[in-house]
Amino acid sequence: MIKTQKLSVPHITSMPANEFEIRPIVSCVGAPTDRISWFLNKIVSQLLLMIPSHLTNTRQFPTRLHNTDLSQNCVIESFDVSSLNTNVSTNDALQALHEMLGSLERQMETYG
Repeated sequence: MIKTQKLSVPHITSMPANEFEIRPIVSCVGAPTDRISWFLNKIVSQLLLMIPSHLTNTRQFPTRLHNTDLSQNCVIESFDVSSLNTNVSTNDALQALHEMLGSLERQMETYG
């Protein structure tokens, strides 16, 4: 995705419109869904602590890598992922969330 804040006006006007990928940012603060989304976030964010591959910050990866015992025949690979959330099917994400909540609900605070 092109970072439009880094483009000059001549550059923007010379590019074909189909080269711009636009993802609008809309604030929902105070919207009808604001409170329910806050509540769901309180529940769902607990799942992140139970996902071994989740990193809470950029320092966590080198720390985990340093603390990992790698054998001689291990292969390490890295992948550059950008905008992965736009490639995840909503139905698949909801199904995964449903399965995780079902299997881990006893270990979580559901506020009810």
